[in-house]
Amino acid sequence: MRRIVLLLASIALAVIFVSGVALADSPTTKADCKKGGYAKYGFKSQRECIKAVKNAPPADTIPPVLTQVAGPAEGELYAGGQMYFESNEPVTFTYNMCTVGGVAPCPSYKEYGTGSDTRFELNWSTDNVRGDTPMVFYLKATDAAGNTTTVERRWTQEDIKPPEITVTGPEGVTSSTRAAYNLEANEPVTWECSFVLTPAGATEPNTEVDTGCYGGPMSWDINTDGKYVFTFKAKDAAGNTSTVTKTLVLDRVKPTVSITSGPGEGATVDTNSVSFGWNAEDNLEVENVRCFLEVAGTTERIQVDGSAPGDFKCGGTSYTGESRNPATFSNLADGQYTFYVMVFDSAGQWEIATRTFTVDTTP
Repeated sequence: MRRIVLLLASIALAVIFVSGVALADSPTTKADCKKGGYAKYGFKSQRECIKAVKNAPPADTIPPVLTQVAGPAEGELYAGGQMYFESNEPVTFTYNMCTVGGVAPCPSYKEYGTGSDTRFELNWSTDNVRGDTPMVFYLKATDAAGNTTTVERRWTQEDIKPPEITVTGPEGVTSSTRAAYNLEANEPVTWECSFVLTPAGATEPNTEVDTGCYGGPMSWDINTDGKYVFTFKAKDAAGNTSTVTKTLVLDRVKPTVSITSGPGEGATVDTNSVSFGWNAEDNLEVENVRCFLEVAGTTERIQVDGSAPGDFKCGGTSYTGESRNPATFSNLADGQYTFYVMVFDSAGQWEIATRTFTVDTTP
C-alpha cells in the first residue's frame, strides 16, 4: 500500500515539475510534443501530448466587434460632443482624438476604463470651438486573447457657439450730437450696424438706416432730436451671430417752467402760509421738479409742507409722492422770501422760475 501511495505522489509531482522546473501551461501544436517536449507539459509520452493537442479547444482568434451607438459618422459635420461605442465582449480600450492639421501631433493613446469593459463613452466640450474644425478619432479594443479591432473616425466639428461681443457707449438721454461706441468680440467677426430714429413728437420710427462699421471705436453724428435705437450684429466664420442694441435719446430742447398762482412778484402778504402753483413742460420728459423757499439774506431753504428732510422734489417722472402742485409753505416768520421752482429733463437740461414776496403779519 505504501508503495502505491508513493507512486501516485511521484506521478502528481511529475505533472507539476520536471527536473525542478515549473511546467508550461499546455502544448498548442504537435511540434511542442516532439523531441522530448512532452515532458515539460507533464506528459509521460509523446503520444499523450499529441492527443492533448488534438483534443484542446481551438484558440480564440476572433477580434472583438465594435458598434458605434452615438457620435459623428465618417465625414459628418457634427455639432455634438460625444463618442460612444459598444463591444460584444470585454476588452481593453485605448484611444486618442485631436484636430487634423494642428500644430501639435495627436497625443499618445490613452487607456480607458477598467481594462475589461464592453462600453466606451467619451464626452467633450464644444465651448471653445472657433470655426468648423477637422477632427480625427482612433479607438482600439483588445480582448483577453490579444485580438484587436481598431476604429477611425474623421469629421468636422461644427462651430455652433455665437461670438461673445461687447459694445460700450452711451445709453439713455443725452444732449450730445455724437454717438460713440466701441465694438469688441472674442473671435474674428464681421460687423453689421444700423439705427432707427423715432423723431421727437412722432409715434412711428423712420426707416432703418444701415451703416458701415467694423471692430473698435465707431461714432455717428445724430442731428435730429428723438429716440435712436442702434443695432450691432457680429457674425463669425461659421455664420453664428450675436446682437446688441443700444437706445439713445437726443434731447437738445430745454424744459420750460412757469409760476401760475400765488403771491405776485414783490407782493406783501399778511399770512404766514402761502401756496404757489406751477407748470413744467418738456418736448420729451420732465424728469424732476424741485420747489423751495429761500430766506432773504441767508442760504436757508424751506421745504414744501409734508416733505421729508432734504427732499425738495415736487413733481416730475422721478417723483412718486402726493401732488405738490400747488406747493404750500406754512408757519413762515415775517420777512422776505423767494420761491424757486426748478425743472430738469432726462438730458440734465434745466430751467428755473422765481417769485419774491414778503410776509408781514403785524397788525
